[in-house]
Amino acid sequence: MAYTLKSVRYMDKPRHILLQNSNGPCPLLAAANALLLQGTLSLPPQAIRSNVASISDVVNMLAERALKGQGGGTIGSSSEGKRDESSSSSSSLISLQDDNRQYHIHEVMTLFPSLQYGMDVNPKFQMGPTGYEYTMGLSVFDLMGVELVHGWLVDEQDIEVASIIGSRSYNELVEMMIRGNEAKEEMEKLVLQMDQLKKDNGERGEEEKEQEIIMKEENAQESSVVEQELMILQSKLDEMTEVYHHGQVIGHFLSNTSTQLTYTGLMELHNHVKEGSMCVFFRNNHFATMTKHSGILYLLVTDLGYANVPEVMWEKLDDINGDTEYADEKFARTQPRNDISAALGPTLTPEQMLAQSSVAEADYQLALQLSRNERAIDEQEGKMIAAATEASLHVYNMEQHGIAGGGTTVNDTATADMDEEYQADVARAAMAAAREEEDRMVAMQLQAQFEEDAARENRLAGQQTGRDQNRPQAQNQQGMMNRRQKKEKGGGCIIS
Repeated sequence: MAYTLKSVRYMDKPRHILLQNSNGPCPLLAAANALLLQGTLSLPPQAIRSNVASISDVVNMLAERALKGQGGGTIGSSSEGKRDESSSSSSSLISLQDDNRQYHIHEVMTLFPSLQYGMDVNPKFQMGPTGYEYTMGLSVFDLMGVELVHGWLVDEQDIEVASIIGSRSYNELVEMMIRGNEAKEEMEKLVLQMDQLKKDNGERGEEEKEQEIIMKEENAQESSVVEQELMILQSKLDEMTEVYHHGQVIGHFLSNTSTQLTYTGLMELHNHVKEGSMCVFFRNNHFATMTKHSGILYLLVTDLGYANVPEVMWEKLDDINGDTEYADEKFARTQPRNDISAALGPTLTPEQMLAQSSVAEADYQLALQLSRNERAIDEQEGKMIAAATEASLHVYNMEQHGIAGGGTTVNDTATADMDEEYQADVARAAMAAAREEEDRMVAMQLQAQFEEDAARENRLAGQQTGRDQNRPQAQNQQGMMNRRQKKEKGGGCIIS
């Protein structure tokens, strides 16, 4: 999997964000974009050059962020998904927490690649925007320092629904709804049993009237047993009725809030998310990067169709039914274009772009290495020229000094020394040039030898093919000559 990049500006600073080709669950992309916009992370240079990032680039980037560490974040959150803010001065407790942290880090690192396909999230409905049942996936967000929020909350003024849901999670509500559907069948069976028992007891009562004097005591005992059975069945029926009612209430709540965002949740999000902060918003099994600007919540637009549409960067979150509007990098409402032509987007998939980028990156590295070699040669030549110039100037100065002083001994000695140094530099340069020329000649000889061997193999193959084709014809000619000679010698008939 690969992600196309989009160049944007956030808070007047250049940034790159990841785009996705399909509208699937990708907590990895949402968390990475939150950190990229904050400037906490940066993509590898080769990814920026090729305008595409592989999944390994993203995983390595986020793993490095996690290992560098959230010293204040606790890996093991509580069952409600809250972070434990308590601290202890006990050294043994700190040591135990460090050991647990290292263990959780190792566990979490194994989860990073799987997060490209989604994450198990189990929200709670009365624990605020950060209320989740704890999973190992939440530890990944803790390690990266990114907060995961949702707006699927129940209205506390709806007393019945709030009392039934309580602190239960989504999975628990689904189980209660299933039990409610099963309870309906149990209720029907219990009603039939009670009706049949009452019917049987009534028929038995008519017979017992004729024998009222004889079986009076036995009738009283049987009636008491029937009443006890009816009480037991009625108790079970009341229990199943309550289970069924709770299942119906939960089913109506989940159906009425199928968008997984309520007005109560929207207000809680406004109160919870801080101005200018970045977090990840979970809704309908989808993860989006969220921020707050001028008191308004915005979601980052990561659809690949907007890769070349700079005026679309944010989507306003101010309605639970999906009625929204787009905004640009300055959070201004996107204005309609003058024409209706579609924006030019990438014609290749991110995977195809990644395949091409590997070849382009190899060419780039080769060109970079050649450039470095050329610079090294230029620097070496510059040093040699500078050394020769300095030697010449030094010799000239010494000669002038010798003439002015009327002596020649010092001049001759200095000149000899500088000549030796200059000759040594020239000799080293000549040796380097000779080695380079020798390497070039060897390469040319190897190339020529390779071409000669290839040509020889082609000739041999052609000759062998010619022999194979001519062999049957030569054999036929030789056979005809042998039969002609025998005929001339013996004069007989040759049967062939």
